[in-house]
Amino acid sequence: MFGESLVTLPRGLFDHDGRRHATAVLRPVTGRLEIQLAEHEDLDASAVSELLASAISRIGGYRDITPEHTAALSRGDRDYAIMQLRRSLFGDNLDLVVTCANPSCREDADLRLRVADLAPAPASAAPEVIRADISLGPVLLREPTGADDEAVAGRPQAEASAMLWSRLILDLAGTGSVTERGWKALDASVRHDVALALADGQSGPSLAFTAPCPSCGAWMEIELDAPLLLAAELGVATERLFAEVHLLAYGYHWS
Repeated sequence: MFGESLVTLPRGLFDHDGRRHATAVLRPVTGRLEIQLAEHEDLDASAVSELLASAISRIGGYRDITPEHTAALSRGDRDYAIMQLRRSLFGDNLDLVVTCANPSCREDADLRLRVADLAPAPASAAPEVIRADISLGPVLLREPTGADDEAVAGRPQAEASAMLWSRLILDLAGTGSVTERGWKALDASVRHDVALALADGQSGPSLAFTAPCPSCGAWMEIELDAPLLLAAELGVATERLFAEVHLLAYGYHWS
């Protein structure tokens, strides 16, 4: 158990006057939070908003935090807050067991990571709006939030993607926002440019990394899901995989 702690979110909330609220107060994780983790087996975006509302008592000038507040946080903010909760509960070291995806290996590998490396303190404040120049012209967009993920949940992938981008793009080359149909009609190269602009401007921890298999040397790409990681370590989701491992076929020719 731990006391309240202060963390600075990578992006935070912005009020109607454009003021940024990024200092969050994390409550101790209690039995109530553990029960909530048990009740939300899917740990979808809505469940994560509820969990964070239970774990955060204040964000800047916002008090009495509700799921609406935490749903307005960016994906990066949400992952960062969860990783800091995990760090306060279990310490900085994170031990993983992953299985090599090389079909001729399939050996388990023990990895020791540090939360401080995966989710370092933000180096600078993330802007409310990302501005970038792409082939079509200037683009203004924002980072996806929990509310965006809640809105697209359950939709077919192509439909969810178009809906998400229609919510994120504020202005494309001076023509205003983009509809779902408009996003689908864009040239693939333009969609690629917009996606790269978001990737370059996105804040928050990068929970995807590579590591060599100690048995065969093949490179493994490992992606952590912060909410499932916390749930697993609380003993609630012991049968869930919290690390999805892919093999990067550098120099390999597997069929």
